Formats: sequence, structure tokens, C-alpha cells
Amino acid sequence: MLSFSTYFSFSMSPENGDGLAFVMVPVGFPLNVFDGGSFGFLGERKFRVLGFEFDTLMDDKYGDLNDNHVGIDLSSLVSVKASKVSSINLVLNSGEKLQAWIDYEVGSKRLEVRLTKFGEIRPVDPLLLYPIDLSQMWMEEEEVQAVVPEEYAVHHVGFECKRFKVIVDETMEDGKK
Repeated sequence: MLSFSTYFSFSMSPENGDGLAFVMVPVGFPLNVFDGGSFGFLGERKFRVLGFEFDTLMDDKYGDLNDNHVGIDLSSLVSVKASKVSSINLVLNSGEKLQAWIDYEVGSKRLEVRLTKFGEIRPVDPLLLYPIDLSQMWMEEEEVQAVVPEEYAVHHVGFECKRFKVIVDETMEDGKK
């Protein structure tokens, strides 16, 4: 498993839609399951899906915190970790352009999600932090998919992905070679 860092910007209007998701799936995942709006979470259970929901609809059956939250989802629409976006004084569907960073560091085995207004610097502290060993989730190299169904009121989405391999130099002792 490799560490990764992803950045994207988006804006959502208050009319229609219930959010957007950035979804990571393994190679061979049937992408046609994204057509129903469940982001692949309700499809075939033989695949593990990792999703980051930027949710503007409160749905009690999925345990949503409110209608303005970010959640991390593991093969389910019920978030394993979520945070209210109001805690950082933002509204997801205000029409304002926002930017998000999603990072996984293989050494610490943790996912981090950051969110801020477009043009502001990357926040030091993540909105969400979740410990997970993704190498246990996917044994093969993963494929990154961004999913924005047509019926959602998303005006702009741009993605940059950077992947880097962590190399451990085992010849070092006490910080010296």
C-alpha cells in the first residue's frame, strides 16, 4: 500500500442534491454501480469501498450527524467517522467554492480530511482523522474514482492526485549511516 494525497475543489448550490463523494475502489470494481446514487456502497459486497462523503442531507437511517457534515465510509453509507462542517464555520451547499484534501500516510496508518474555503491555505489540523490500515482493506493496487452523479448540484470539481511510495532505509542506526 502506498501513501497518497488528493486535493479537489467544488461548490454546491442549496437547490437539489444531497452532496458528493470521493470514492476509492479496488481494481476490477464494476463502475456501473455508481449510477444509483449509493456511491457503490450498496452494490456487490465482494469489493471493499472507501468513501469520503460531503453530505448535505440528514438521513437518520444512516446515522447522519446533520445536513452539513463530512464522513468517512467503509463499504457502507453509515460513516465510521464524521464531523460537522459547521465546526469550522462552513456550509457545504452555500454555493461558495470550497477545497478539500484527503491524505493517507502508510507509516502512521491514518486518513485525514481537511476542508476550507477556496484560496485559503491548507489547514494544519484535519477536520477528520481516522486510524486504518488500508493494506488490510486492499491487497492489490487501488484505483481512484471520483463520483459526481448528474442529479447532484455540483458546479465545479477538479482533482489532483499525488501518490508516493514510502521508502524505509533500514541501514540507518541512531540517525546516522
